[in-house]
Amino acid sequence: MKKRRVQARILRVIILCSLLAAMSIALKQLSINLGSDIRIGFENLPTIFAGVTCGPIAGACVGVVADIVGGVAIYGSIIPGITVGACVIGLVSGLAYYIGKINHFPLILQVVIADASAHIIGSLLVKTAVLSHQYGNPFFILLATRSLTYLIVMILETALIYILLRNKMVSGGLDRLVGNKQKRGKRG
Repeated sequence: MKKRRVQARILRVIILCSLLAAMSIALKQLSINLGSDIRIGFENLPTIFAGVTCGPIAGACVGVVADIVGGVAIYGSIIPGITVGACVIGLVSGLAYYIGKINHFPLILQVVIADASAHIIGSLLVKTAVLSHQYGNPFFILLATRSLTYLIVMILETALIYILLRNKMVSGGLDRLVGNKQKRGKRG
């Protein structure tokens, strides 16, 4: 009986992660490209949401699947280093959220730490290094231009994730779907 419950939970998490990966691919298509190095978009939002709600491994898997499938579908190929960056975004967001949760930080702080750390490490450091190497642009100049873009994206993503987690219908649905009966953090 317990084994079936665990298997059902795993299946529900896989289904949720598949939907989030598909959402990430759709959001990638809605991105605005500002040259070859800078893109304003929210394709990382579902990856971070998966890391926060389903854990770091699920977040990493969503990032990898979304980047590979989206890269092949949209551009015809992938850049492996960018895929690693997407994996890092999901992994770091889940780990950072978990650390905030076990330390009983307020929910808003948990989400800020998860989103900011994921973008600083995954988007700004890993992906910028890969793009710098790929296109031959100086790393620090590229980092400076991408930092402003990701600051805006981080603020908007943090607000959206916080609003979703505070919504009783969404958090209740996640609790039933993922089987997480724990509190999502202090209100605040």
